[in-house]
Amino acid sequence: MNINFVEFLQIILCTACLQLGMASITTIKHNLTNNEHQIQSSQLNKVHNDATTIIDRHRQPYFDLNDPTISTNITVMQGESAYMVCVVRNLGNNSISWIRHNDINLLSVGIFKYTQDPRYQIFHNSHNDTWTLKIRRVRKEDEGLFECQIGISTAQPVGRMIYLKVIDPQLSILEGNEMFTEVGSNLNLTCYIKQMLNGDDKRYSLRWSYNNQEINHHSPRGFFIITEHDDRASISHLMMKNVTTTDTGLYSCSTSIDIRASITLHVLHMDVKAMETIVLNSTTKLPSPKALTYSIIVTTMMTKLLLLNLLLD
Repeated sequence: MNINFVEFLQIILCTACLQLGMASITTIKHNLTNNEHQIQSSQLNKVHNDATTIIDRHRQPYFDLNDPTISTNITVMQGESAYMVCVVRNLGNNSISWIRHNDINLLSVGIFKYTQDPRYQIFHNSHNDTWTLKIRRVRKEDEGLFECQIGISTAQPVGRMIYLKVIDPQLSILEGNEMFTEVGSNLNLTCYIKQMLNGDDKRYSLRWSYNNQEINHHSPRGFFIITEHDDRASISHLMMKNVTTTDTGLYSCSTSIDIRASITLHVLHMDVKAMETIVLNSTTKLPSPKALTYSIIVTTMMTKLLLLNLLLD
């Protein structure tokens, strides 16, 4: 087949155009593929960022309010120890602070104390994520609002409030703060402390002392001490027979939490009428009807014990 020069050039040009077209299509397809990959990559990055945000949010520290060891209201007797607990999960590198709101006083950061009061102690248990503020020998002025605060580096601090209520126990000697009795008489002193906390099954240990010296069953004077408890009170009776002038002095009843009540006893050589005159002319308060009722009951019991003791002697 004879092809002239013009037709030959046309064939070459068509071939060249076809090759260029194929190259353009390949380039376009390659560009489209790259764009698809970029779109997919962008979408994946967005999903990854969202997931990271969710994970980061989950890793933020928070108070575990379901932990059974925590309480937002703490009630203790004066002189006892108070324990305030908060449980913080995912704390990481963030810090825990304790703040007393009565005077806006920063008590601690982490386990480091800022208060100079030696009664305050900070404890951290890393096994169960608990942070505990302990106050020893609680006073009435300690009562108020305390805050356990999470210091988050990337956000505002988050706090949890705990209210501490301090109850002043009612410890008293039923015979009053001063008593007169005659030489040779038998004596009963009754110490009484109420159980102030609802549901509290604590039994207070009551102790007696004479002129600041502890009294026990081994004391040479020969005392009788009877202590009894019920749901409402703890009562301790200190009994003596045949008192003498050497038994005159200060008798005190105290608890294990260092609460104390005292009575001054006067043992005199005189009859009952003269003694009543002294009592009426003094500022000493006479026993209340309640105290007299207790005295009658206890005197009967004491008489039986003294008779038993005389028989044993």
